[in-house]
Amino acid sequence: MFNSVPILYIWYRSLVIQAQKAMKKIFFLILLTGFASQAQLFIGPKVGGLLATHQYGNALRFDAKQKFSGYGGAFAEYKRGKFAIAIDVLYADAGSNLEITFGKNSESPIKTKAQIDTEMVTANLQGKYFFTDKVSVNLGFYYGELTGPKLDYDSSDLSDIDLRDIYATGDYGITLGGSYFFYNSFFADIKYSFGLQDISTADWNSHHYNDNGQDYSVKNRFLMVGIGYRFQLTNRKK
Repeated sequence: MFNSVPILYIWYRSLVIQAQKAMKKIFFLILLTGFASQAQLFIGPKVGGLLATHQYGNALRFDAKQKFSGYGGAFAEYKRGKFAIAIDVLYADAGSNLEITFGKNSESPIKTKAQIDTEMVTANLQGKYFFTDKVSVNLGFYYGELTGPKLDYDSSDLSDIDLRDIYATGDYGITLGGSYFFYNSFFADIKYSFGLQDISTADWNSHHYNDNGQDYSVKNRFLMVGIGYRFQLTNRKK
C-alpha cells in the first residue's frame, strides 16, 4: 500500500501539469478571440499622383526640379479601436528633373533638360492613429526595390544612360502622412516619403564623403496624394 503512494503522487503531479498547460492554451485562445472580435480587417486598391525629387549632396551641385508621375498598388489594414496597422505594396515612378550644362567654361555651352527615373516597387508599413472615425495620422517605414534607374535626355542628340551600375538596387526611409475617409468605403491619402538611403553607388574618391567634407549622396524624396477603396473582411465593429 505504501509503495503505491509515490506512484499516485507522480500521476497526480502529471495530471496537474497537463491541466495547467490546457488552461494556458484555453486562456490564450480566449484572449486571441477577444482581440480579434474587436478588430476590423480591410484590403483594397489605391492609386494617385506622385511629386518626386532627389536631394543631392553639395558636391554634385545639380539643380533638381520636381517630377510629376504616379503610383498604384494594394493595401491591407488591421484596425482595433483608434489604432491600426497598415501595409501596402506600391509601384512608384520616383526620380527628378534636371537642367544639365555641358562645357560651362567653353564659349558655347550646351544646356539640356533631363529626367532621372528611379522607378521602384515599395513595401510600406504604417501605424495609424484615428482622431475620429474619418481622420487618421500615419507614421511608418518603407523599403523599395529600384527596377531600373536611368537618365533620359530631352535632346535627341544625346543617348539615354542606364544608371544601374552607379545606383543602388534598394532604398529605404520613413513616411509621414494622413488619411481621410469619406463616401462609403472611399478614402483620400497623403504621404511624404523621406529617403534615408544614399542610392548613388558611384566611386567618388573611393567614398561618398571626401577629405574636404563634400557630400556626393543622392536621396529620394517624394509626396504621394491619392485615393483608395477598402473592402471590409470582418463584420465586427470596433
